Amino acid sequence: MKRLFVLGSNPALSTAEILSRFRLPETAVLSLAGDCLVTETDRLPDMAETMAGLGGTVKVGSVLERPVSPETLAEYLGKTGSNRPVFGISQHGLPTNVTKNQSREALKDLIRLGMETKRLLKGAGIPSRFVRPQDGVSLSSVVVEKNRLLGQGAEFVLFGESGLAVTETVQPFEEFSRIDYGRPARNAKQGMLPPKLARIMLNLANVGKKSHIWDPFCGSGTVLTEACRLGAEKAYGSDISPQAVQDTKDNLEWSRSDCPNDRFQAVISEGDARRPCPAVPKGSLDAVISEIFLGVPRQGNENRGELSRQLREITVLTEQAIGNWIPYLKPNAPIVLALPAHVAQDDMMLTEPKPPKGWRWHHLLSPNLAGKTGVPTTDRGGVLYGRKGQLVWREIVRLKKIGGD
Repeated sequence: MKRLFVLGSNPALSTAEILSRFRLPETAVLSLAGDCLVTETDRLPDMAETMAGLGGTVKVGSVLERPVSPETLAEYLGKTGSNRPVFGISQHGLPTNVTKNQSREALKDLIRLGMETKRLLKGAGIPSRFVRPQDGVSLSSVVVEKNRLLGQGAEFVLFGESGLAVTETVQPFEEFSRIDYGRPARNAKQGMLPPKLARIMLNLANVGKKSHIWDPFCGSGTVLTEACRLGAEKAYGSDISPQAVQDTKDNLEWSRSDCPNDRFQAVISEGDARRPCPAVPKGSLDAVISEIFLGVPRQGNENRGELSRQLREITVLTEQAIGNWIPYLKPNAPIVLALPAHVAQDDMMLTEPKPPKGWRWHHLLSPNLAGKTGVPTTDRGGVLYGRKGQLVWREIVRLKKIGGD
């Protein structure tokens, strides 16, 4: 079955997450362009469950093996059973370098398609409402949800040269907003791992039901709360900061009130990530997932020498910590990390930790597939995560034991 994924702000991470979570080979990718990924697989669960486990996908839909035409859309809407179907049309997968004129022409074509579909429905005695994009050429998941397109009609997605899909589910934006801004312990000054990114990192480590994981830099506990939502059985969290330990406990208590995972257990303790952690049994972990210390909060006027010094210190910290974690992992269990990436004079400065003996950096995507996303990647196969104007980005990387694939 062909499925369309409309990807989030970082298509490379979103693609890697989908392939990892559903254990799909890259050969399952039929096309990848812009924010559109098309796969062919029978491995996906139902659409609601598919979306519920993802952090980097905006929409999921089914590809229609039909021509893009008013007749196709009108026929589909006529079979929905709605007395007054509400429908929208979005164009996804446009290249990032599309000009304003090209975008305007795409919008005109989209509106013509919608109005002609509406006319055909009216001729068949079916009144309808057409929801047009107000910003660009696509409807946001918020607009799709608020206009009840999935319950009272459809959102059609145009992609590629002549691709057509129907959206089946959209990202639960209200849930992510509540998780991010509703948690009681927040430290915006220090920076917090976004819940969506934490969920992506957990999926890159194949965390699921019965998994045991450890976050040795647990901060405010985002990795742990998202592990609960993904069905993990046990999560260990530790941090050298007593305040971070308390924040994690507070956020876990808050999130457990609506987390359906009754089996989940969390063990939180204070400790240095470079030192043994008595709370974690040796050889028990399915993964370590963590955001390493990103550095002192930036002001914007730091010189390269100071940034280089900080990154060298973080490199040493990272190498020492990784070496400490290995005895706690099961054979072939991965390590997924968010490492600091500092912007200095339009240049990206990275840490340079060496993998332990017998381990290697495991590319999140093959160079060929990563190149199609237009997202910056690193020599060790990591993906850069951030937005224009940020001084500190994150490099998402994965470590695996050699021969453990």
